[in-house]
Amino acid sequence: MNQDDVHEMREMMIAKQVARIIPELKLVDPADFIVFIHDEHFANISDIIDAATELHFYPHTVRFANGGNYQLDWNTPPTITLDMEFSNDGVTAYFHIIMSPEGFGIELDNVVFENPQDDEADTRQLIDALNNARLRKSANK
Repeated sequence: MNQDDVHEMREMMIAKQVARIIPELKLVDPADFIVFIHDEHFANISDIIDAATELHFYPHTVRFANGGNYQLDWNTPPTITLDMEFSNDGVTAYFHIIMSPEGFGIELDNVVFENPQDDEADTRQLIDALNNARLRKSANK
C-alpha cells in the first residue's frame, strides 16, 4: 500500500470517529465561529469543542489546536475550518475539521507515533487509540 493510501485510510478512520461531534458543532452559528477566529478568541472555540466531545471521548483526547480559518464571501455560505488534535495511547494526530452547509470533512496533516513501526502496525495502533478514546465502545471496532 502506498503512502497516499495509508494517509487516506487514516483520514477516514479519524473522520468516522469525529463525525460523532459534528451535530453539536453545527448547533453553533457560523457567525460565532467566524468572530472567534477573526478576533483570535480561541478559548471560546476550545470550550465549544470540549462541550461537543465530552459525551463521546475521554477528556483532552480530542481537542482544539488553537487555530482556524473561514471562507466567507457574498455569493456562498461560509466554510469553517478548525485545527484539531487527537492524542491517546502514544498516538497524536493533527487534522482539520472543515464544516459547510453541505456537510463536513476531515483533512489529516500528520500522525505521530511514540514508537513507530511499519504502516500496518502504526495504522492498527491509531485504530486502537481512537477506540480507546471513546467513552462508549461498540462491539464492532
